[in-house]
Amino acid sequence: MADAYARASGKTGVMIATSGPGACNLVTGLATAMMDSIPLVAITGQVRTDLIGDHSFNMTMAELNTAVQHELPIKVCILNNGYMGMVRQWQELFYSKRYVYSHLRNPDYAEFAKAVGAAGITVDSKAQVGPAIEQMLREDRPCVVDFHVDAEENVLPMVPPGKGLHEMEGVRALQNAM
Repeated sequence: MADAYARASGKTGVMIATSGPGACNLVTGLATAMMDSIPLVAITGQVRTDLIGDHSFNMTMAELNTAVQHELPIKVCILNNGYMGMVRQWQELFYSKRYVYSHLRNPDYAEFAKAVGAAGITVDSKAQVGPAIEQMLREDRPCVVDFHVDAEENVLPMVPPGKGLHEMEGVRALQNAM
C-alpha cells in the first residue's frame, strides 16, 4: 500500500510493521520501491536489526532470498530456543508445563543464509556474542545471526492469557533491571 501511495501521489510512502515477521514481510515492498526509485520509509520498531524468534523466522525466511537478490544490507538476529517461544512460555507458566506442539526442529540458519547468498553466523556461547555482532555490522550484504539460547529462558514483560496490556507481568522486573 505504501509503495502504491508513493507511486500515485509522488509523496513518500510510509510502512509501519512490528519487529519480527512484520519487518521481514516489508522486504519485497522495499526492494520494489528501491529498484524504481520510489521514496519509501519503513518503521519497524526500536532496533536497527530485525530481532526475531526462531519460529517467526521459519515463517518468513524465504524473504531473505529477496533481500539478497536486491542487495539489501538487512541484519536478522534470531533468538533460537528450539520452541515457539511465547507458546512454550505460556504452556510453562499457565498450563503446568504441558508442552503441546511447541517444540521445533529448526534448520541450520547460518547455513541457510549462506545457501541463498547472505552471510550466516551461529552463536553458541556468551563469549561469541560481541564478535558476532561486530562481524554482522561489518557485512555489506544481508546477514543472519543465529543466537542459540536456553530453551527455558522466558521473555518479559508479557501479557498473560485473557489479560489486557495494563496487566502485563514482569514489568517491575524489567524496570528494576534498568
